[in-house]
Amino acid sequence: MSNEAGSSPPQSVAPEGLAAALQALRQVGVAFRGPFLTSAGNRIYLIEGCVLFEPELVSFHVSGRFAPGSIKDFLAGLRAQQALKPEFSGTNEVAPPQRRRSQRILLRLDVLVAFDLPEAGHRQTHAFTVYVNAHGGLLESPFRMTNGQRLTLINPQTGKEVHCTVIEVHRSADGFYQVAFEFEMPCPQFWAVAFPPPDWGMTKEPA
Repeated sequence: MSNEAGSSPPQSVAPEGLAAALQALRQVGVAFRGPFLTSAGNRIYLIEGCVLFEPELVSFHVSGRFAPGSIKDFLAGLRAQQALKPEFSGTNEVAPPQRRRSQRILLRLDVLVAFDLPEAGHRQTHAFTVYVNAHGGLLESPFRMTNGQRLTLINPQTGKEVHCTVIEVHRSADGFYQVAFEFEMPCPQFWAVAFPPPDWGMTKEPA
């Protein structure tokens, strides 16, 4: 995910190396979430606004980037690098080019999700997006959902609502669920992104 990774990272790492890297983050008080599973089967972590593959996480720990006196500056620099390349991955990590209908960008946004459960009726919960595009995105939710399930998303910053459908669900190691969803109709305005990718096809909304 960073510019320091020269090619697509391997899909697995030694468990002890990963455990040591995560423990190092805990010791310096750095919050992280994950792992999340990409459509290519690779595992990633969200670390204070940065996105890292497991091999990158271990590599940065081994090279001393997670030292108490330098980790904050390192992560700040990494966030800046990733912000310059808003697409989730330069490879086919998220979706092959022939399947990608609009560019995905990293966006951590608190959204309200309304949905129905067969045994529990109507529910609402807060969830956080991981990446988004003009056609949908990926969010992490405390509730398990199913493929084909209908959702209503509410952006609390703007009050906008949009209807969408769940297309894929994975469970993460911390007990949350990664939910890939698709809008019923393309709706890039829902995300209120100031500088969206060109292929989002956004036009200025009427006042």
